Amino acid sequence: MLVLPALLVILFTQAYPFVYSLVLSFRQWTLSESDVPLGFTFGNYKQAITNMNFWYSCRVSILFMFKTIIIELILGFFIAYLFIGSSRAIKVARTVVLIPMAIAPVVSGNMWRILFDTKSGIINLMLQAVGIPGPNWLGDPTWAVNAIVIASIWQYVSFSFLIYTAYMTSIPNTLVEAAQIDGATRWGIIKHIYIPMTMQATLLILIFRIVDAFFIFDQVYTLTSGGPGTATQVISLYIYNEGLTYFHIGYSAACSWVVMIFVFIICGFILKLKDKVADSYN
Repeated sequence: MLVLPALLVILFTQAYPFVYSLVLSFRQWTLSESDVPLGFTFGNYKQAITNMNFWYSCRVSILFMFKTIIIELILGFFIAYLFIGSSRAIKVARTVVLIPMAIAPVVSGNMWRILFDTKSGIINLMLQAVGIPGPNWLGDPTWAVNAIVIASIWQYVSFSFLIYTAYMTSIPNTLVEAAQIDGATRWGIIKHIYIPMTMQATLLILIFRIVDAFFIFDQVYTLTSGGPGTATQVISLYIYNEGLTYFHIGYSAACSWVVMIFVFIICGFILKLKDKVADSYN
């Protein structure tokens, strides 16, 4: 009874739209043609599976996801390793590293759009100062993807850092001290102690960041709006355009469910792997 008000809010704000989107995915509904859903159909899912634009957007999202997550894992791990300790300077550094994650993605996207400006952006001005011609960050298809990757890493690497820090600080100092007495190098300690002991953290980060990275919308919308052309049209932006620009409500709902099932399968596999890793340490 104490948590009932919170449960009602969750049911109204999350469960109802969740179920309603599933219902809409099996209905024929183009908002420009009818103001109410029409007949039952499996055609929305068939269209999603056979639509090359849908799969292209999935490929863009997967490419973005791999780039950001791999770099975030590496950077987050080594930043956390550098900031292990309890000194005042390290505590201040930890706070500074966490600041980007507190910024709204829309604000972050607009900030990076200014920084990536070809003529007046500070990034190209700094490159020109050392004799390097700055690229057209948001106008070139290849550089536009990399620009979004950089902006996302800057904002969310602190999440990896936070999780890794929590796990690293729980590693007994006796293990590290014993390795040092045995003559282990710093890299040896990282390779044989910190990496294996933080494997659960790595898998936990993977689960959260796969979901976040695959459904990124705010930064892409504010930075490139999917351009140039469709070079940065991630799947969430494709679904948004189909549903709220072209008013294909039923089709966009079906696309959402196809993507959600795909991500659900990946996360389920990682969760099983995480359980096996946890069992190996018990």
